[in-house]
Amino acid sequence: LFWIFFIQTWVDYAFYTLPTGEDMGNFTSIYNVPSASPEAKGQLLYFFIGIQNNGQNPVTITQPVVNYCGNSQDCDTFNFTQGWSMEPWNCCPNGQTWYGDNLPVALKDNINAYIYAGQVETTVVIGMNDITSNGPVTQLTVNDTTRKWNWAAATLEEYDAIECPYYNAQPFNCTEMKLMALDGTVITPKWTGFPNEKCQGGVIINDPADVSIYGTGCPSCV
Repeated sequence: LFWIFFIQTWVDYAFYTLPTGEDMGNFTSIYNVPSASPEAKGQLLYFFIGIQNNGQNPVTITQPVVNYCGNSQDCDTFNFTQGWSMEPWNCCPNGQTWYGDNLPVALKDNINAYIYAGQVETTVVIGMNDITSNGPVTQLTVNDTTRKWNWAAATLEEYDAIECPYYNAQPFNCTEMKLMALDGTVITPKWTGFPNEKCQGGVIINDPADVSIYGTGCPSCV
C-alpha cells in the first residue's frame, strides 16, 4: 500500500496535489462496493481514498481500505476475509501499527470511510463502518509524527491480477468525498485520472466529490 515502493501496483487512480504550503486535515467518503465480483484467481485488490505526506521522509499514506481477496494465502497472511472486506491502514511508518481489524462486507454495500488528521494535532484517525449492514466500526488511531498531508488519491491497487477478468468490471464508487484543510477550509480538488490501459480500466471523474474506479471494461475512463 506504500506509494513510493508500490506505485507500479496502483493501476487506476485519481489524484490531487495541494498548492505548496497547504496541508490537508480530513478526507471522508461513502464507498459503494461493486455489484459483482471479479473472477477469483489469486489476486488481491485494494480500493481506497488516501492522503500522503509527499516531500517528507519517510513518505507514508493513511487509507480506509476495502479489499477483494481472491488469494487464500494472502487472506491468511493478513487475516482478511475471503472475498470482500475492509480495514483501516497507516502505511507504513516504523514503530507504528500498520492496519486495523478486518471486517467482512458484501456486494453493493455502502461504506462510511474517514481520515481525520486535523482535529487533534498529535493523532490521525482512520476508520470505516458498513452503513448498509449497520455493522461495527473498525478504526485505527496513530501518531501523526508531524506529517504534512499534501496529496490525496482515490485508488485501485492490485497484486497478482495477471489477467483482465481478475479486475472489477463493475465500478467501485468513491462518493460524497470531502477534503478539508487544517484550518477547516473546504478543499475542492481538481482530480487527475491515471488509467489502466492494458485492461481498459481507469477512473470516471463524475465531479469533485465522486469518482468511479473500474479495473477493466470501463466505458469512458480517463
